[in-house]
Amino acid sequence: MSQPAMNRRSLAATVHGLASPVRLVALALAATALAHAPALWGGFLYDDLRDIVANPAAQATTFLERLPHTVRPLLKASYALQDAVHGVNAAAFHAVNIGLHLGAVVLVFLLVRRGVELAGLEDRANRIAILATLLWSLHPALTDTVSYVSGRSSGLSGLLVLAALVAATGRKARPWLAFLCAALAPLARETALVAPLLLLVFQATVGRGQPGSLRRAAPVWAGALVAAAVLAAMASHRDLVSFSLTTRGPLDALRANVFALPEALRLWLMPWEISILPRQPVIHGWDDPPTLIRSAALAFVTAAAIALRKRWPVVALAVLWTLMAMLPTNSVIWRVDPLALRPLYLAWARCPGTARRFIRTRWRCSPMPRSSPRMRPGRI
Repeated sequence: MSQPAMNRRSLAATVHGLASPVRLVALALAATALAHAPALWGGFLYDDLRDIVANPAAQATTFLERLPHTVRPLLKASYALQDAVHGVNAAAFHAVNIGLHLGAVVLVFLLVRRGVELAGLEDRANRIAILATLLWSLHPALTDTVSYVSGRSSGLSGLLVLAALVAATGRKARPWLAFLCAALAPLARETALVAPLLLLVFQATVGRGQPGSLRRAAPVWAGALVAAAVLAAMASHRDLVSFSLTTRGPLDALRANVFALPEALRLWLMPWEISILPRQPVIHGWDDPPTLIRSAALAFVTAAAIALRKRWPVVALAVLWTLMAMLPTNSVIWRVDPLALRPLYLAWARCPGTARRFIRTRWRCSPMPRSSPRMRPGRI
């Protein structure tokens, strides 16, 4: 072999080594930790004071007493546990939030890589996964979840949802882990009940060729049903749903969210317009042109993604995942502030790499046949 050929092979081996999954994940973790480290000196801000510092359910000495009367019991348990260990130490609370986000970074990388592999581009999976992970983990919209202690509800539940999906979609499924994570996630934030639907979207798009879909999905559905039963048994959660339904009916809530959902997605694409308190959109009547146009656009995008899920599975996954993840907060349940940033934490966990993936495959991406040796699900 000639010397130039040997040099090229050596260079290729070096580049391949630098692009190994472990090194890429380490790069993402380092960049994310560096970006969010200033939060350690942020203290308690705004809702943190009400939800943690002055909340008896978040304090070690009164947690058990207040448990039957609170919401999101796993979230409150995490606060109370920290209070028992180190007291009201803001830096320690922020450190846990950053740690949860770093855990989610690893899971997003694994899930994106797995989806790309299942779509038939295993040779590009690591590059696409690291790009998508960095675009997601460093986006300013996630600051509301990571940098505020009270944002832990989205961070903790998002981590558990991602863990459930990674456990369910692996080359070797881990049913008990998938069940446990799916059951715990809604106890941190009730919107995590959407986990089985996110798995359904994954399986209907990039995961269509993965064997044992029902066997993989069953533990996630079972975990979500157990969590739903627990939440339904808690009077505080029933009161919360009742308050939303009596404040505004489902149709009024839906009309407001027809405007809030596109605005939230716009802020993701235009991060320079993100603020601590996003300006709520102006809501029009059902028969007004702005409402009709937005409703038609959302319906068209949803229908197109469903229709094209076999031809362009990665694009369909991005669209349907985003809409499904936003469903609990931006559909028929009224929120005082329809436009919020925290729902974007999970909604965009699968989307940042889609544009690059879409362009690189020249608008066409079909799953590899099951018999193809390239189609091997990602390895944890």
